[in-house]
Amino acid sequence: MQQRAIQTRHAILAAARTEFSLKGFHGARVDTIAAEAGVNKQRLYANFKNKAGLFAAVLKAVFTDLAREENELLKLSMRDIPRLTKLILDCYVSLHTRHPEFWRLLAWENLEGGQHSAGLAGLKDPVLTHLRRLYERGQKSGHFLKNVPFEGFIFNLLAVSYFMVSNRLTLKQSTGLDCSRPEVRKILCEAVVRQLRKDYK
Repeated sequence: MQQRAIQTRHAILAAARTEFSLKGFHGARVDTIAAEAGVNKQRLYANFKNKAGLFAAVLKAVFTDLAREENELLKLSMRDIPRLTKLILDCYVSLHTRHPEFWRLLAWENLEGGQHSAGLAGLKDPVLTHLRRLYERGQKSGHFLKNVPFEGFIFNLLAVSYFMVSNRLTLKQSTGLDCSRPEVRKILCEAVVRQLRKDYK
C-alpha cells in the first residue's frame, strides 16, 4: 500500500475512533468522519466499504493498539506470581483510564449486540495464555485458590477494571465512591487482590 494511502486510512480511522466512541454506531455520521479525516465519502467507502465495515475496523484497531500495551504483561515471570493479581489489575485499570475511547467503544458494541466484533477473536490469546500459565503455577505453589479456575480469576480483574472506570460517574452519585481519585482506586484494587488470595478470610 502506498504511503499516501496508508496515511489516508490512518486519518479515517483516527476520526472514526473519536466519532464512534462519542456517539456509537448509529449516532456517528460518516459525513463528520470524512470531514475530520480530510477526505470525501467516496474515498472513505473505497477503504472501508460501508459504515459497518468502518466501525468493525475501528474496534479492531483500538483492540490491536491496546493489545500492544497489554503485551507488557508477557514480561511477567514466575517470580511475579505473589504479586500477579495486583500487577494485572493495575495494568487494566491504567489502560481503561488512559484510553476512555476503549471502554466507550466496548459499551457501544455491546449495546449493538456485538455484531461488529468478529475480528477481535484471538487478539488477546498470547497474553491470556501466558497469564494462565503463571496463575496455574501459582495455584500449585499455594498462592491462589485451587477451586477458582483461571477463567474466574481473569474475569474478576477484567470486570473490576472496566466497571471502575466506565461507571465512575454513576458510582460516585449512587454509592459515594469517587473512582476518579487514585487513592480510591488503590483501596478498591487492594480489596480485590486480598479477596483473590488463597489465605483470604
